[in-house]
Amino acid sequence: MIILGKPIWDVGDVLLYQIKSDEVKDNKWYKGYVILRVIGIAEMNIGSLPRKYSHKHDIVAIYNWVGTEKPNKSIINKLQFIKEVNGRCKYTDAMRIFSFNKRELKQLNFNIIDKNNKYKKESDIIMNFEGIGWENINTIDWGIIWSLKNAEKDGTLIDEMNK
Repeated sequence: MIILGKPIWDVGDVLLYQIKSDEVKDNKWYKGYVILRVIGIAEMNIGSLPRKYSHKHDIVAIYNWVGTEKPNKSIINKLQFIKEVNGRCKYTDAMRIFSFNKRELKQLNFNIIDKNNKYKKESDIIMNFEGIGWENINTIDWGIIWSLKNAEKDGTLIDEMNK
């Protein structure tokens, strides 16, 4: 198999991300930190090329926590993934497919705060990723804020910014 687009992280990695786009500076979670976990890899064909040519991208889930500073790793075990209605009208974990180039990754400044190889499932490769939203450098903060709003509405958000 010839893989043209490759995953950035390993399945099980826990990522810390700071919401910092100027487009969301009026939002109450601006400059807040969120925690995400790489839960799988999306593999997809490239147009009409044979199946042996593919792209692979990270699938991440968003935890129900937002704070003003980097959290202690121990909090991860107390969290759950945010639930939301996906693009196929299913109530499921808030998941996103990430596809960033090196320049964008440097700008976004994700930090791996935990590596957990035991997190891996039987198959990390997910072929049916219908309904999972795509994020790019221009939409990531809006997508995360949308998920935080869902968790706040459900009463499951741990908001350490607005106590």
